[in-house]
Amino acid sequence: MRLTAFRIQNFRSIRDTGWCNFSSDNVTCLIGQNESGKSSILEALLSFDTRHITPDDLRSDGSLPSVACCFLETFDFLKAIITDKFADIPIEAWSEFKKVYNGRINIERRWLSEGEGGILILEEEVLVNALFAAGVISDKDAAFSTSNEVKEAVEDKDILQIPTASQFAEAIFAQTPDFALFEDFSSLLPNMIDYSDLAASEDSGVEGYAGAKNLFATIGLDIDKLLVSDRRIRENVISGSSRQFSVDFQEFWQQKIGSVNKIGVEFDLKHHDASVPSKAGKPFVEFWVNDGQEKLYPKQRSKGVRWFLSFYLQLKASKARQGERGTVLLIDEPGSSLHAKAQEDLLKVFEDIKDKVQIVYCTHSPHLVNLSTLYRLLAVQRSEKNGSESDTIIINAHKLGSASADTMLPVYSLMGSDASYQNIVRKTGNVILEEVSAYYYFRAFWHLCGKSIDTIHFLPATGNSNVCLLCNLFLGWGLHFAVVLDDDASSRRIFSDLKKTIYGDDDDLSRQHVYLIDGCLGIEDALTKNDFRKFVADEDISENAEANSKWVKGKAKAVLALQFMHNVEAGHIQLAALEPKSQSKIRDIIAAIEVLKTD
Repeated sequence: MRLTAFRIQNFRSIRDTGWCNFSSDNVTCLIGQNESGKSSILEALLSFDTRHITPDDLRSDGSLPSVACCFLETFDFLKAIITDKFADIPIEAWSEFKKVYNGRINIERRWLSEGEGGILILEEEVLVNALFAAGVISDKDAAFSTSNEVKEAVEDKDILQIPTASQFAEAIFAQTPDFALFEDFSSLLPNMIDYSDLAASEDSGVEGYAGAKNLFATIGLDIDKLLVSDRRIRENVISGSSRQFSVDFQEFWQQKIGSVNKIGVEFDLKHHDASVPSKAGKPFVEFWVNDGQEKLYPKQRSKGVRWFLSFYLQLKASKARQGERGTVLLIDEPGSSLHAKAQEDLLKVFEDIKDKVQIVYCTHSPHLVNLSTLYRLLAVQRSEKNGSESDTIIINAHKLGSASADTMLPVYSLMGSDASYQNIVRKTGNVILEEVSAYYYFRAFWHLCGKSIDTIHFLPATGNSNVCLLCNLFLGWGLHFAVVLDDDASSRRIFSDLKKTIYGDDDDLSRQHVYLIDGCLGIEDALTKNDFRKFVADEDISENAEANSKWVKGKAKAVLALQFMHNVEAGHIQLAALEPKSQSKIRDIIAAIEVLKTD
């Protein structure tokens, strides 16, 4: 079963997320500032699986949470699960159910008090309607009015195995993927852990608990075997387990990340001395990471090695525990412990494992965002209410343009670096633009008109105030260039400054090198309002009297432009799909740029 969407209500800063879709390629990234609620989303999803909440998970108004998850599964698989548990469901009911089943099952966990939450199937009405249509029950209202005990409304008392909504949900839930949270404090392999903590069935907040448990689950070693009195037997058990694990990890590292020394893990059972009287004589497990040259504690290794080692343990342990059910791996802020190169390596690992593991991670690092996969993003931010009562809201990938600049900072940072390293300055063919959003639109327009991007070199300035500075730098370097500007007041002032300072106040010469896009206060106005709504904004702005360029102010307009360019380059948007007015304006703009003097 694959997790496709979620809805969280009344959990910490979250009042109601509404239904939010996960990325269809199994990698979903939550971006946002600190305290926006990203970690709360991961914790809520974990609580769906573990059934438990704590007082810290409750909102200040005392309302109790609920977490719903949508799973994708075939009808035949669903029928096999239910039939195995409830064999007496009539064939007629299944026939009716199949007519309305859309391939998705929504399960909601609700808490009626602190502690463990119950679970319900949100398709309860679908199930009851199917039973009613098949003639199994005669009164749908009666089915709803008896605490969901559908079987009490069954006319034929010999049929006793019609499931309640809760029973139906539990049967499905037993087949859903395992949810595992990877966070640095608990999941990274520790230097040591007391045996009593390691033997506990639940994490009591001990550092490295999950990392140590993952190691023993991965190597398939019962920790009780560490207590054997014969040291020789214990050493043989430990040596054999460590050797095989080290070989497997080295293969993983070389395939996913690259060459490295032959890193392996070693561990041993020891006993506390009298320096801590309360623990004197009690056993603990100590861990080392060996690279073939020296043996060091995990914390003495680089953060990258320690993180990837522990991450590998999580992957292997999840597979060992859950078998064919699969895993939804929740990763909380991996960027906080990894340098930039290691974060980029992590993205490569995600690509390699996404067919086997579903990944949901949160970050505020630009190195953990990929501009070519913005469809994976969910932007998380607080509502605009003042004070601590502001709620967490989630903005899906198609609406990123409405997210705040602070929320989108990782994307903006990446856009700046992306444009800079893609656009090494050339001797000729340079066209200076006002900002990065114009860069993405012009690349898209160039592509729509069937032009090769190799024939032009668009260079975005970081705002129109830097256009003149960039032009003077190009002059100093002896580089040829032209300039394309909007047709608003500030851009006209730039045109006047360039004409006066660079082109000898000669209007004809200036216009050979500088192009003002006639009638466009921003490049967005090159598109008609209908085309902009359909292909860029993805929301209804048709009744808005403002120009497109006015509508995008205060929104993540560079992200909207980037998504538009990706869709054009992927062939999802063709010039012929645009209205004639948009087509004509784009052709005029491209023709005007082609005659500019850039050599």
